[in-house]
Amino acid sequence: MNGIKVAAFSLVFIFAGIITGAEASIVDLSTVGAAGGPVNGAYFSQGVSGASGTGRINAFVRLNTNNSWEHGYNTDGRPPAYSEVDTSPHTHSILLNQVPTVYKSSVKYYEFLLDINEPNGKSKELISLDDIKVYMGSSGSFTTTTLSSLGALVYDLDFGSDSYIILNGGTGVDAGSGKADMVAHLPAVPFDDAVRKGSGQYVYLYSKFGTAGSAYINDASFEEWGVDAGPAPEPASLFLFSIGALGFGFLKRRR
Repeated sequence: MNGIKVAAFSLVFIFAGIITGAEASIVDLSTVGAAGGPVNGAYFSQGVSGASGTGRINAFVRLNTNNSWEHGYNTDGRPPAYSEVDTSPHTHSILLNQVPTVYKSSVKYYEFLLDINEPNGKSKELISLDDIKVYMGSSGSFTTTTLSSLGALVYDLDFGSDSYIILNGGTGVDAGSGKADMVAHLPAVPFDDAVRKGSGQYVYLYSKFGTAGSAYINDASFEEWGVDAGPAPEPASLFLFSIGALGFGFLKRRR
């Protein structure tokens, strides 16, 4: 069985002991304090991450287009296939061991963070997240419009039916640029099994926004996926580091 096919079993996800994927799910995260909900074994919620609690993002893919909808995935390959911003700080490969893990009721999940940047007001703040497909691949530089060529499919938001998530870039819900507006906890078993069976260590996260209806279109702002960046350095720590670096440079010149 080759690496692209190896995780076919993962199209049936088990969540809380119940096989899911038969019914469409709409998770509405557009209001302050929205509870979130599960789709195909994953859980989507507002707020900061469970890994460190900061919500600060290290982005690995940024999508930006003037079209009413946008889609794409992370890669080191250039040019990218779809709506990806093709600069390396914003769009690049990521390995599975760079993705934080969290446990809920003793179940392991991989944690991904989403930052949306839709304009505030004039009914433009809402956008739909219409598709998430995650693959495990053998290289970090694939560029293809045939998504199945990326590797083993380990998560599909739309498996079994058309599901989507409603997000809000407006004041009161939006966490601000560079911070997580949505946290996605994806079940770890399909990822780990795909790696164990030889599909590769590179994570490809494909997503699509803005196709659930005219109220949820893209309004020319960027969306980006990332992982938790950890706590920001304290100002005092930065100062001490700077002083130390200057001292080291001075001593090196004296020698």
